[in-house]
Amino acid sequence: IPFCDKLCWFCGCHTKHTLQYAPVEAYVGSLVEEIRLVSQRIGFKAALEHVHFGGGSPSMLERSDFQRLREALETAFAVDEKTEISVEVDPSDVKPGTIEGLSDLGITRGSIGVQDFHPEVQAAINRPQSFELTRDVVIALREAGVRSLNIDALYGLPLQTRDRMEDTILKVIELKPDRTAIFGYAHVPWMKKHQQMIRDEDLPDGLQRLQQAERAGWVFATHGYERIGFDHFALPHDSMAVAAREGRLHRNFQGYTTDACDTLIGLGASSISKFRGG
Repeated sequence: IPFCDKLCWFCGCHTKHTLQYAPVEAYVGSLVEEIRLVSQRIGFKAALEHVHFGGGSPSMLERSDFQRLREALETAFAVDEKTEISVEVDPSDVKPGTIEGLSDLGITRGSIGVQDFHPEVQAAINRPQSFELTRDVVIALREAGVRSLNIDALYGLPLQTRDRMEDTILKVIELKPDRTAIFGYAHVPWMKKHQQMIRDEDLPDGLQRLQQAERAGWVFATHGYERIGFDHFALPHDSMAVAAREGRLHRNFQGYTTDACDTLIGLGASSISKFRGG
């Protein structure tokens, strides 16, 4: 869902800022038609093991559009109680009907981007998001039956320090996510023009970035999270931690995954597909 109602200056994703919902609603209509066409091309009702809604901000959708997408998926593919459906959730998008819409969609995993909880860092990246707001959304998702929760943070952001990184990670741990990932901010203002709003002099250098990443990993490790590769962490019960211990872990362009399927169907703008034949 390549739309956001507010553009974060650090963002490297394919997205578009809009203050009107009409373009989003029209896009969902096109997405529903694409689902139908892809299913028709496949020629049979393929079983879906995992479905992931990324963005942009999928959580900005109205409840009726969540329902449209669910109906389109169920019509085109075999979706059942074993299908894992994950959605990226921006706490700032959550409004009356959002959690209910996610429930209608059948969400089983919520993924929340935190980046950093310090107001100075948030102001420098145009991403205000309080701990209290994030906590309330986490609670609402759990109460709605979401079985698993992922929280992402970034290191290397403007005005970020090692101590601020540690404080953010401790707050993330307080939210008890089942798994988490810590990614390095990629500053590419020649590719993403809005990143020009971030001052070069506010960015940590290479050594400081490394120190932030190492501190984050140390904090997670000392609070019961198992390290998976360089940037992923999970509680021992999480399916990713179990797969890592059993040697069943995979990695794709988005990071580590438990998905062993060799077919990935991309739907929507900038999506990426992978098929058995290459």
